[in-house]
Amino acid sequence: MGISAIAGVLATVAVTPAIALTGLAANNSIGMFENLPGYLKIGDLPERTTIYAHRAVDGADTNTPIASFFAENRESVAWDQVSQFAKDAAIAAEDPATTSTAASTRSASRARRFPTCSAATCRARPRSPSST
Repeated sequence: MGISAIAGVLATVAVTPAIALTGLAANNSIGMFENLPGYLKIGDLPERTTIYAHRAVDGADTNTPIASFFAENRESVAWDQVSQFAKDAAIAAEDPATTSTAASTRSASRARRFPTCSAATCRARPRSPSST
C-alpha cells in the first residue's frame, strides 16, 4: 500500500505541470481573441506608381511616363468594368455545389452555360430566368 501511494504522488507531480501549461495556453489564446477589434477597416489596395518627365514641346506641356514601379501590378476599376466571366467565376468558387464531389443538377447546368474554352472563343450562353 505504501508503494501505491508513492506511485500516485509521483504521477500527480509529473502530470501537474503539463495540465498547468495547457490551462495557461488556453487562457492566453482566449485573451488574444478578446483583444481583436470589433471590425476591420479595409483600406485602398496599393497600385502601380508611375514617374513622369515633364517637358514642353512647341509650347505645349506634356508628361511622358519614364518608369513604373509596384509590389503588385494593380489597377482599380469600377464594378461595371469587371468582366462578367470574372464575377461568375468568383461566385462559382464560393458555391458549394461546384466543389462537391457528387455532380449536382445546379453545377451541371452551370457547366453547360459556361463551357471550358479559350478567352478569344468563349461566349456565354444567355441565361434563362428559370436557371439559377
